[in-house]
Amino acid sequence: MPSDCHRSRSRSSSRRASSSCAASLRLPRRIHAPKTEGSARSVDLTPFCIDLLKQHQQRQAEEKLSAGPAHEDNDLVFATALGKTLDHKNIVHRQFHSALEKAGLRRIRFHDLRHTCASLLINKGVSPKYIQRQLRHDSIQTTFDRYGHLFPETNEEAARVLDDAILGRDVSSNGHLTKQVETA
Repeated sequence: MPSDCHRSRSRSSSRRASSSCAASLRLPRRIHAPKTEGSARSVDLTPFCIDLLKQHQQRQAEEKLSAGPAHEDNDLVFATALGKTLDHKNIVHRQFHSALEKAGLRRIRFHDLRHTCASLLINKGVSPKYIQRQLRHDSIQTTFDRYGHLFPETNEEAARVLDDAILGRDVSSNGHLTKQVETA
């Protein structure tokens, strides 16, 4: 397992990033620190994603054995069969777009997966603060500026909850009245 990417039960962190500017000059890709200190934070991964990464790690070990001495151990999570850095354009054009097509999905930019993740989390009612941390936004304001239009309008619900609190009615976390306090 690469030393800069630590995969535990449901967390992943990375301390390196790959530079693609060298690709346009036909130079070897460089590995460097992320742009900001915040970019080196851990993110949560789903159990399904963890399982896929374990399978991928197994395939990598097999590729390393097959390649023999030609394999370069660059300690990467995603690498070519010879252990070298991947070309992001090849990944997008040869694999990502064809995978979208096979799945019957419209063509999107690779970066749109980030927006899809945020949209799905918002749709499921996940805390905006959690979404901010997952997306590595420095500020919750950045999250609201980009995704605020996706959060449901809760004006009527908030007013009802406030009434319930003022009137002493106990409301469960899903908004249903659980107990009416008797007033004299």
